[in-house]
Amino acid sequence: MYGLIIYLLSGVLLAQVFRMEYFASRFFSFLILSLIAFIFSFLFPFKIVFYVAFILFLCIGAIQIKRKGFNFDYRSETAFLMTFLFFLFLRSLDPDAYGAEKLMDYAFLNTVLNAQHFHPPDPFFAHGTLNFYYYFGYVIGAGITLMSFLPLEIGFNVAIASIPAYFVMLGYGLVKNLWDGLDRKNGKGIIFATLFIAFSGNLYAVYELVKDAISGKLPGFLFYWNATRIIDDATYGKTINEFPYFSFIHADYHAHFVALPIKLLAIYFLYRYMKDNGDADKRAFGFCLIPTIFILFATNSWDAPIFLFITALVVLYRIIKLKKRSEIFAGAAIVVLSVLSIAALYATMETPAAKPFFTSERTALWQFFLYFGIVILLNYVYLWNEISSRLGIISILVGILGYIISPVMPLVFPLAVLSLKRFSKGDFLSILIFSASLLILSCEFIAIESRLNTFFKFYLAAWILLSLPAAICIARSFEGYSDFVFSPKAKYLVALLLILSLVYPTIATPARYYKAEFSLDSSKFIRDISIDDYNAIQFLKNRRGIIVESAEGCYTYGSRVSAFTANPTLVAWSCHEVQWRANPDELAKRMAEVRALYKTKDCQAAYEIVKRYNVSYIFLGYQERKDYGVYRLKCFKEVYRSGETVVYTTEW
Repeated sequence: MYGLIIYLLSGVLLAQVFRMEYFASRFFSFLILSLIAFIFSFLFPFKIVFYVAFILFLCIGAIQIKRKGFNFDYRSETAFLMTFLFFLFLRSLDPDAYGAEKLMDYAFLNTVLNAQHFHPPDPFFAHGTLNFYYYFGYVIGAGITLMSFLPLEIGFNVAIASIPAYFVMLGYGLVKNLWDGLDRKNGKGIIFATLFIAFSGNLYAVYELVKDAISGKLPGFLFYWNATRIIDDATYGKTINEFPYFSFIHADYHAHFVALPIKLLAIYFLYRYMKDNGDADKRAFGFCLIPTIFILFATNSWDAPIFLFITALVVLYRIIKLKKRSEIFAGAAIVVLSVLSIAALYATMETPAAKPFFTSERTALWQFFLYFGIVILLNYVYLWNEISSRLGIISILVGILGYIISPVMPLVFPLAVLSLKRFSKGDFLSILIFSASLLILSCEFIAIESRLNTFFKFYLAAWILLSLPAAICIARSFEGYSDFVFSPKAKYLVALLLILSLVYPTIATPARYYKAEFSLDSSKFIRDISIDDYNAIQFLKNRRGIIVESAEGCYTYGSRVSAFTANPTLVAWSCHEVQWRANPDELAKRMAEVRALYKTKDCQAAYEIVKRYNVSYIFLGYQERKDYGVYRLKCFKEVYRSGETVVYTTEW
């Protein structure tokens, strides 16, 4: 409890460091703290670097309060706190770092937290590092854990709850910025708009609910999952089509999940930069994009080119509008420095090349509408005044004809054309619509790595971009701005779409969180499966060295020792390692050697394996007995036992 209070209060104090609107300052200050820790951890241990920088930032925050007063907005902080407590409560119902890819997330977070220098060790491939994976999101999670002074078993769930909290706080602040008139009303519009940005679902949830009702069934556990597997794919069956609220309740601490609030912060800086009218002081918002875009790349590399493109459009707009040579230099500096910072990190990475290719698959219009229908319709409401124009009619006709090229053209092409027209008049939200439209259309013709992953990353980014104009529609409708839309009756359409968007969170949340563990201990599942394993893992937490545990399968219990001790295992999660490292032969060799260590009666051969990899400990627990059918290892010395679980040392 005290750790949570310290974490929340320190976040408020950090918000004093960089003076801007509170909601942006609170998150940006923490990101820069994490960035400083990230950079200097290439030279020094991460924990030491983070705490030194953390203390420095707290001191600067205190000085700023004395000099400039207290930067605080209780509405923004309330939005953060309420969301944080809500998702922390959900995590308390099912706190385990197990299921889906949570065990991998925990392992990566733990290896960052305990790294003596960066790149951190790969917990699932001894003697390797995380130089194949953009892991800044785990730096953020490790920072949250250290700020709370909680053990990682609890800090893991605190970090998961913090991401939607930052997202809601930034969404609230963005809506206030994007429509200044909200402050002159009673505020219900901003509440509904923020609710939509963070909690909305898609029409597939409505479709499935109706289908279940007709067949007399109640929605099951997979109701929360099915709404993100809609669009057909010839290779994988379905593409991945997540949206923010699904990511929040699914709660894998993945790159795309952590990047969600960072995207909103980048949009805030883009908005302020576009609207600053040449004010040198406010131009600093443009330069804030440099570290923000770098952090986006280091967290979720797919987002960086998207926001570089939007930044370039904003720079071009400012150059044309202000007609100042200084704008050319400033804009070029922002883009070039962003690219150079990305290139500097990329030069240290060894990621498999993600090759783009043309795809002949097309998205069915009805599947597309089930995913994007609500936000697309609200964006058309936003652009309604443009639709009745000559250009609007022509774009609709061209879009209908474009169905031959791609079935999504009738819905997306007019959006692209009309938003570009509105953007030319200085409308910021239209640049988001235009960029999202291009992202969606690009998925119809080009894929990177796989069509599944391209849809996953680009559709999620497009959802974020389109959700903001949709949210402004909702806000203005609820505040009674009938002149904003095509007729006063349009507010009923907007209200209906909002209600439909909330079907998903209403049904999916209890479907996903059907347990009631009432704990924040993410290691609870280990105790439930084997208390002996849990005790042996506690023993290994205080020791360092390469370990061996079960290497069979993926998404399994087998990698729990490396994940929770931060000791690299010889090999685990082979199905992911082969994608990250593209080394199937080496992985197969290591997996065979792990089997040999557990099954061989040839002690000399076993000694050669442990010597080759400098293995310190061999773990024989629940999963190893299950996978290899052995109950003791005669070639090695027992150093710890708890019931049937044994830890062996390779030293004599």
